[in-house]
Amino acid sequence: MTELKLDRTFVGAMTGSARSASIVISTLQLAHALGLVFVADGAEDQATVDALTALGCDVVQGYHLSRALPAGQLEQWLQARTATPVG
Repeated sequence: MTELKLDRTFVGAMTGSARSASIVISTLQLAHALGLVFVADGAEDQATVDALTALGCDVVQGYHLSRALPAGQLEQWLQARTATPVG
């Protein structure tokens, strides 16, 4: 095992619930203490992505970033994101 993935139930509620935020933080700390990559599923808005980034989350998944894609569309999605100027 190289990853520890936390369900969207906790991640999606973390910005509005101190209890959910505590679960996310403690799970992230546990993953890192065990040398695992922490994957947070359920980032449905920018506030959640920002909070996870500030905590040092390794991998963020959620509809705010992209819906699940077939493997053949992933390369196109990546190219479109890197071609778009930031700022």
